[in-house]
Amino acid sequence: MKSIRLLFTSLLIGTTFFSCTKSKTNSCNLDACDQNRKTMLTISNESGRMFYYDEVKKWSVNIHTPGTIDEIKTCIICGVFPDSLKVENKLVVLSGALKESCDQPKALIGGQQIFYVKPTSLR
Repeated sequence: MKSIRLLFTSLLIGTTFFSCTKSKTNSCNLDACDQNRKTMLTISNESGRMFYYDEVKKWSVNIHTPGTIDEIKTCIICGVFPDSLKVENKLVVLSGALKESCDQPKALIGGQQIFYVKPTSLR
C-alpha cells in the first residue's frame, strides 16, 4: 500500500512538473509596430480617411464599417509612405494585416477598434 501511494505521489508531482511550459511571448510586450504582434484582421482595398493621430504621433486611417452607425476601424500606419497621402481627411485605399493595439491608445468612442498596420498597399 505504501509503495502504491509513493508511486501515485511521484506520478502526480512528475506530471505537474513536466506539464509546466514557458508561456508564449505576449504580443503586447512587443513594440507597437512590431510585425510579430498578433494579427487581428486582414483587410484588402478598404476605403478610409487619413488623419494625424496626435496621441501616438502617427498618420492613421479611419475606416467606417458599412451598415453600422458608429463602428470604425482606426488603423495606425507603421512605416514609410508617400507624403502626398499625408493630408487630413484624404480618401485612401488600404490593405494589410491589422495588428492588435493592446488598448494603447484607448478607443475614444464605443464602436471604435484600434489597430496598427504596416500597409501592403496604401493609395
